[in-house]
Amino acid sequence: MPVRAVVLPATVLLVPTTGARTGPADAVRTVVLAALRAVDAGAGWGVLGPAPDRSRRDGRPNLAGAGIADRWVPLLADDAWSAPGGPAAGTAVSVAALLLAEAHGARTAAAAGTVELADDDQEALERAVADLAGRGAIVVAGGVPGDPHAGDACTPAVSAVVRELAARGGWRSRTEDVEAHGDHLPGRYTITVWDG
Repeated sequence: MPVRAVVLPATVLLVPTTGARTGPADAVRTVVLAALRAVDAGAGWGVLGPAPDRSRRDGRPNLAGAGIADRWVPLLADDAWSAPGGPAAGTAVSVAALLLAEAHGARTAAAAGTVELADDDQEALERAVADLAGRGAIVVAGGVPGDPHAGDACTPAVSAVVRELAARGGWRSRTEDVEAHGDHLPGRYTITVWDG
């Protein structure tokens, strides 16, 4: 059955930066990239994640919220992204978009756009379901902005969208736990793949 969604832990440790050759989350990154590369999203990709404040769409990935300037992220050098100075996406959805770019190219990721959902925005949630239902696959940023102890769980709004899409498409989930040891790391991360 084809993969319809990949839910990854949205930690900036997964994004390669200038000067970083190896990191404590490399094993997690390898599993995430393998899952994304196994997807043939014929109808295009969608990128879904939690909003750090209000719901928004189509922001350009950046990691400034995590203290990482664009010049340190080689994946942002591609001219496929909108010009610097455009609306910026939050850190979580940026991680998901950048990993999609690494797996399938910046043009694919830029064409996917981004959907960031606040938990109290039912109208944006319904629009997200309608939009993402027509995509071949989605990459989902797990985690809760500002809560390093939330683990890999998605926010309620993001979870609601994934559950609705899974119910409509008859998707089934499978998970893979990957160990990652280092200071301030949870010890393991979970990657969830939805097939349907």
